[in-house]
Amino acid sequence: MPDGVVSYDDAAMEALAAAYLEETAEPNWKGFLLGWAPIQIFDAVLAPESLSVPPPGFLHLLFESGYWGGAWLRAVLRAAQPDGMLSKIGVRPDAVALESAGAKARAALDAAAGTDEKALAHAEAHLAEHVAGFGYNLGYLLEIVEFPPDGAPDREGYVSEVGLLRAAYETERLTSTSALERVAEQLDEPALENWSRLAGEISAARDAEFARGRQVWSTGLSAQGLSEQDYDQLLELSSSFLEVMQVTVLTTCQALVESDAEAARRAALATAGIAPWLAAYRAGLMDPVRDEAPDDGGWPAFERH
Repeated sequence: MPDGVVSYDDAAMEALAAAYLEETAEPNWKGFLLGWAPIQIFDAVLAPESLSVPPPGFLHLLFESGYWGGAWLRAVLRAAQPDGMLSKIGVRPDAVALESAGAKARAALDAAAGTDEKALAHAEAHLAEHVAGFGYNLGYLLEIVEFPPDGAPDREGYVSEVGLLRAAYETERLTSTSALERVAEQLDEPALENWSRLAGEISAARDAEFARGRQVWSTGLSAQGLSEQDYDQLLELSSSFLEVMQVTVLTTCQALVESDAEAARRAALATAGIAPWLAAYRAGLMDPVRDEAPDDGGWPAFERH
């Protein structure tokens, strides 16, 4: 990725790790990297009462979270489904794709730091991809909730579809999720023409991606064969990502309909984080480098010192 966009920051990582240890009786790398840390970052970025540009170290942590999340999921799905899709496909990380994600993060940070007009233009340019990301991940998550591995407890109610760009969660992780209910309700039952027009513009794309998420995780991928522990971890990872996408797309909608430049800046900062997070996840999911490694082959370690 371009220099200066995703770089390591010892102080940022140490601060997050210390906070995690304070809250967690049994710390482990998956709990930290795949769920807790990304939520802390996006919660700070998307909180409506504040606006703070995350230091580069946070983007690096999201890159690490994405890559190791994808690599972990590849490992558990290959073990659970030896003849499944991921046992037949392996592609080493694509430098061009990662560079593109870094450039996207830089552009988003520049928009967040720029004029009102630049921030709002950035929000408009990225609305479609956030709608698609929410739709796909809601469809995929509902698919694996409704069709859990054999023997796994029923997770009904873990997540449910409530509206066009709104899901309900058994446990909300972002403080801004409930704060954006007003925006979600305006899209579901618009009282004003501008909300109605926006809902009409995005509904078909959202529904198409929702169907695609269900299809991918009912034909090529599935949760079948996962242990209960791995299934629970997958649900946490997936719902965390979905909630981030939900808050990001609703913040983007708020920015566009209400010409709210501060909301546009928050959405731009979220886009900056999502870019390396998602690109690295895809790279890890396809990377075959650990396919023949032992169970502890090169995985992160998280220990108290």
